[in-house]
Amino acid sequence: MKKKGMLIATIVMVLVLAVSLTTATYAWFTETSLVQVDTIAFEISSAADMVIGVHENNTISTGAKTAADYWSGGTYYTAGGTHTAPGTWEGEFNALGSEVNFDGLTFADISKAVGTGTLKDGGSFGTYDNATSTFTPGTDMGGDADTAFNMAHYTASGMIQAEGQGGTVDTTTVDAAWKNVHYLDVVLGIQATNANLETMTCYVTVTPRTGDAIIGMNAAIHVAWRVVAPGDDTVGDLHDVDIYGDYHFDDTTVVNAVYNNAKTAFDTKMGDGYNSTGLECLGGGTSANLYNAGHSMTVAIPIASAGEGTISVGDIYQLQLVIYIAGADDDCQEAAKGVASTINITFAGVEKAA
Repeated sequence: MKKKGMLIATIVMVLVLAVSLTTATYAWFTETSLVQVDTIAFEISSAADMVIGVHENNTISTGAKTAADYWSGGTYYTAGGTHTAPGTWEGEFNALGSEVNFDGLTFADISKAVGTGTLKDGGSFGTYDNATSTFTPGTDMGGDADTAFNMAHYTASGMIQAEGQGGTVDTTTVDAAWKNVHYLDVVLGIQATNANLETMTCYVTVTPRTGDAIIGMNAAIHVAWRVVAPGDDTVGDLHDVDIYGDYHFDDTTVVNAVYNNAKTAFDTKMGDGYNSTGLECLGGGTSANLYNAGHSMTVAIPIASAGEGTISVGDIYQLQLVIYIAGADDDCQEAAKGVASTINITFAGVEKAA
């Protein structure tokens, strides 16, 4: 029997990012080998409670949005003319829909970790060729890397990539990092189709490979996010989050409070001793291999909350997600390599109690 106010197991968006950190050497410290990142598989679907799409200009902004501003179904990305440009999306359906597939988007050629920083004046930095899907490193690189995410530098210079030794950046290796080539940077539209929703939440879950002894380089994965709601007159700053928080690369087990709390609430609402599996409690799939208990970690991103009311089915909320392996993170180091993971992004809503 359906319970009042239960967490809806709606798979609005499930983004599966397979990250192989096996032979990697990460930036701000050495250049001896490539960061190996597997092909990214995006699996995106929804039931009848929410629809989504990727913004055609990959830009978050104020002002009313319509379904025609978004693409769903099969989609593909075209990088902009510079690394700071947002790029564009096209797709199968020019509307919000039940699924979005980022066909062919891969992070297979990353050779440095990423962060914010500055590029030197007059330098010659890396370029990207859409026709051949090829990144060519710069020939006259230089600049500096921040010790933490810097919104002003993100706005002015985009993201950079670099090498170094220990915690010291080799400034001559600072190069441009391109959106959706070296890191994920995407703007989504989310709309409720269930008139009884009181909240909508995005969950970003990193699931390390089964059998890995330590969290490893997964502890250096960050997500920066911001939401623009209908009627907002400003676009706020990105909020940068270290997904593993206070845990570090050499930890062998973690406590995922976000997941545990969601599972308890979901199973309780379902009743009759229900025991959800996989990412079901976060709006994802039920397969057990989607979640590695004691190792997976989740960040919750609030999309909308109606307080005492419900979310209007006509409103489109915008979400920008930036996911990257942070070179400035203390856990981005040689001893952290040799692991792998998947990243799942799911959306779930809570119905208002009658």
